[in-house]
Amino acid sequence: MTKFTDDAAELRSDPIKFRPKDESLKDDDAKKQHYCALFKYLITAEGVWAPGHCLDAFMPDVTKRMAKEYLARNDELSSWFLDQYEKEEKVDAGGYVENFVTFKEAVELYQSQPIYTSMRKEDQRKFSRKQLKEDFEKNIVLKSYFKPAMKVKLASTKRLNTKEGLIHFKSRVDRDDEEDAPAAQRPRLLQHHGLADQFGGD
Repeated sequence: MTKFTDDAAELRSDPIKFRPKDESLKDDDAKKQHYCALFKYLITAEGVWAPGHCLDAFMPDVTKRMAKEYLARNDELSSWFLDQYEKEEKVDAGGYVENFVTFKEAVELYQSQPIYTSMRKEDQRKFSRKQLKEDFEKNIVLKSYFKPAMKVKLASTKRLNTKEGLIHFKSRVDRDDEEDAPAAQRPRLLQHHGLADQFGGD
């Protein structure tokens, strides 16, 4: 463990373990300048809270769930996706995944709805399948469900998925019925269900 000191003998003995103490860091101006880095260190570094652990190990499940719900409510992509698809983790007797939404299907639906059509023309021109794929892969709610091709055994084909997409999701309604229904009658996940109901307390 690193020790900050002004002892010249210690500094000479092991310059890795012993580092020079900088008293200027105790000034209020220095604290303001570095508080973001300090906060990041406190919540991510191992050994600060207990040997071999970071803050995650001490965070209650309810806090993790509330953080995930807050981020999802303020995340346009997952809010849109969860309006259109419901999570249902099902596998058959052979362990094959029953519900799977191809990325191609998600893209086509995305481009047909207001989340895309209401964009400024400039933003529409910048839109790309590659960027949307990266957004899915990085999304805090959806990233663990996004799978590349040839990674998951599907119940519908009894083979590995030949297309990339999201496992354990299925369409909430028949697309033809949805188009005929008034907008107010179309189901919206975030209006009627807590995210914890869909994703558990983790």
